[in-house]
Amino acid sequence: MKIAHAMHKVPCWVWRSASRLYSSSPSFNTLATKAGVSNKMMLNRLATADSVEVHFTPNEQVFMLGMCMVKVLHGTLDIFGYRMEPSSPVRMVCSPKCFSLVPIKAVSALEETVVLFTSVSNGLTGVQSMQTSFNEIFQTTAGDQIVPGCWIVPRDCTDPTLRMLIIDPQWESVAGALAGLQSRPVIMVSGNRKVGKSTLCKYLVNRLLNFHPRVAFFDFDCGQSELTPPGFVSMAVKEEPFLKPAFASLHDRNVNMKMKFYGDMSPSEDHKHYLRTCEELLLESQVDANTPIVINTLGWISGLGFALLAHLLHSIRPTHVLAFSEDLKDDYVSKALFFKTKLPNDRPYT
Repeated sequence: MKIAHAMHKVPCWVWRSASRLYSSSPSFNTLATKAGVSNKMMLNRLATADSVEVHFTPNEQVFMLGMCMVKVLHGTLDIFGYRMEPSSPVRMVCSPKCFSLVPIKAVSALEETVVLFTSVSNGLTGVQSMQTSFNEIFQTTAGDQIVPGCWIVPRDCTDPTLRMLIIDPQWESVAGALAGLQSRPVIMVSGNRKVGKSTLCKYLVNRLLNFHPRVAFFDFDCGQSELTPPGFVSMAVKEEPFLKPAFASLHDRNVNMKMKFYGDMSPSEDHKHYLRTCEELLLESQVDANTPIVINTLGWISGLGFALLAHLLHSIRPTHVLAFSEDLKDDYVSKALFFKTKLPNDRPYT
């Protein structure tokens, strides 16, 4: 039974009742009133608002804020590059507003995509009480609450406190080409700080998981690691996609994980120890010959940082390097590949 159409100039969702009765909520009552649906019908629809079906029209995209479990019942759903179908397992999605909101898109072009959203309660919501800046990171008034702790935010939302994670078409094109390769890709992502390296790495892992059962992810950014607390370099063979921020992903199931403690957030204080730590991680990591590899690097590409990048390039020899560069004329990756592996005022590292 159709209950209500979401508004916001994007007629993309139709809420339908899940397997149980729920009680009404102000959010749904507002939607029902706007759509001309009576409150009586809304009361018949609900009793403990913990689960709801959302029907997406073909190719529709929205964003999620909060936490919930996601299960596709019909069609195909793309969540940050990861495709979910009815045969896919239930996935937990965590999208706090202190990060860019996770994009959700119905991929089916000719039919609606039906998705079951279920509320989840765990210790992650407790971070809101740790300090003032974390207040309400899992809450908003800009979108429509579909279950407790989870909001759907339309693409045209103008709330200045929210950032949407818009995937660049070039990222989609490159990721699609790499995922379609016959041979195993070894992809290194490099560039300055705050250009999107970690985001691109996670997007690549998600896209590759659509075609491969596992993807190995190496993280050499000891300052902002996606797998461990700061101060480590790490590797994980991922079976689960990146659908949560780093602080919520530490307990994800990984087939094989290695980490090495470097002990600082920057290699500038002891670059020899940093390189030794990275080399130990590479030597001890076991990755199947058919498993794709994605590598995140430091956001430091000048001076000593350039020399460190050169060492990693020579040690790993990736099949592909995706480089962010503010000055495209300065092809620092090509220079690094031919750079003599010798650090300033130091013998070559072995």
